[in-house]
Amino acid sequence: MTRRVKGFRLLVPIIVTTLLGSSCVAATDGGTAGVPLLGTWEYTGTQLSPELRLQGTLVVSHQSGSRFDGSADVVEQSVGGMSRRLIGVLGGRTLDSVTVDFDMVIDAATRRHFGTVRGDSIVGSWVEGLGEGASGSFRAKLVDQ
Repeated sequence: MTRRVKGFRLLVPIIVTTLLGSSCVAATDGGTAGVPLLGTWEYTGTQLSPELRLQGTLVVSHQSGSRFDGSADVVEQSVGGMSRRLIGVLGGRTLDSVTVDFDMVIDAATRRHFGTVRGDSIVGSWVEGLGEGASGSFRAKLVDQ
């Protein structure tokens, strides 16, 4: 029994090092840009439960290959009319010529977005955290390049 635990303990650092090493390579590898995203996007989103509406602006200020990043400035409004402004950052990548995958970090929460580009718009869904938090849909329209 002790022998197996020691062997497992030796494997864990090797596995972690391998995973971290491969993720570092992927994070710095920009690849080929699948979709040009630079510019200002008008963002509208809905949250399913509790029901909320989000509206504001995403600015993609940097794109290198398939990777992009920028800022988010949205207002979250509840059904009862309560609203609050949320400012944060975004970063992600294009997966192919029509698909984007990005995180928007606002109010200490990460909302992962998956969308499809259709002309000057992106339509898709988002989920907070690891899928255990809030979720909803979004639309973004390019308003300035």
